[in-house]
Amino acid sequence: MRYDLRGMGRSDLGHGSYSNVDDLMRLLDGVGLERAALVGVSMGGALALDVALQHPTMVSALVLVGAGISGRQPPEAFKAQMDEVDALYERGLIDQVVERELEIWLYGKGRTAADVDPAIREAVREMNRNNTERFPADAKPQRIEPPAIGRLGEVHVPTLVIAGDLDVDHVEEGARVLSHGIVGARLAVMHGVAHVPNMERPEEFNRLVLDFLSEHAATA
Repeated sequence: MRYDLRGMGRSDLGHGSYSNVDDLMRLLDGVGLERAALVGVSMGGALALDVALQHPTMVSALVLVGAGISGRQPPEAFKAQMDEVDALYERGLIDQVVERELEIWLYGKGRTAADVDPAIREAVREMNRNNTERFPADAKPQRIEPPAIGRLGEVHVPTLVIAGDLDVDHVEEGARVLSHGIVGARLAVMHGVAHVPNMERPEEFNRLVLDFLSEHAATA
């Protein structure tokens, strides 16, 4: 099962303060799942981690892919990149926002558009444009308190951390923070991809995830 966060994909827009953790818990309850393995990429990975911390009995395993960590402070170089994107957005330059984010998140370190499969490039461009245009300015998704960065030792479920070696340094380093901070966590580095390895190398990605989950199921 998969779903889109508020304001993403085709989900309803979220206005004001709300909790993505609460949204996911209501979804699991609605479909009758008492416990689930959570697989999340980027923001989805950060959410999966937050759910495991807030509702540990609901989570059987974690797969965290290029995941953020609430409360972890970014370096100045990364903040400058995000500030550049925000400035373009505030000027209404959506085309430039999308292209800059493709450079940062899809192409990654040392690559250009020519190095990425055109079909993947267009799929990510369409996804990013849709989310950028739809996500409302007054949306305020709330993160957990205390944040995840100081609580990684509280995670006690099998965890696979996946990172692309071309991802931004802040995210790649975050993968190592997760793999060191969560007891027993396993780190898998996928080579030649950046922030969406599941889209660029789906067969390799699926094999990593399914092998990990099968191993966990066999030993549970």
